[in-house]
Parts: sequence; structure tokens; C-alpha cells
Amino acid sequence: MSPNQPHRCEVVKMMVHLQAQRLDLGCALMSCALDRARELGKMLVTLDTRTDDIAEPLYFPSFPDCGNHP
Repeated sequence: MSPNQPHRCEVVKMMVHLQAQRLDLGCALMSCALDRARELGKMLVTLDTRTDDIAEPLYFPSFPDCGNHP
């Protein structure tokens, strides 16, 4: 992140191995990441996903849809 945005961080990649999917591991990983962001004083966490990705609905409890870009 840019030094002028110390309040912000970004989840860049979050993947769960195919054999480990549907075990709530992705939710646990995201929860840990968000907890760590709070510990570091981050107030804005962003995440990019592909539109209509199968995992997209999993993010909405923590990441409301704030728009799309090409």
C-alpha cells in the first residue's frame, strides 16, 4: 500500500485447495485476515473478484459489492 494510505489494506489472493473446499476453511482464513487487519489498525480492506465467480457470494457477508470495473 501507498504510504499515504496507512488505514487501508487489500486481500490479494485467497484460495482453498479443491479437495479442502466446502469445509469452511475459506471463511476461517478470511476471518483471520480481517482480524489481523483490525489488529494493525486498518479501517478499509478491499478485495477484487471476478464477476459471477462461483466464490463471489462467499465474500458478501464481509465485503459488500461497491461496484465493478472492467
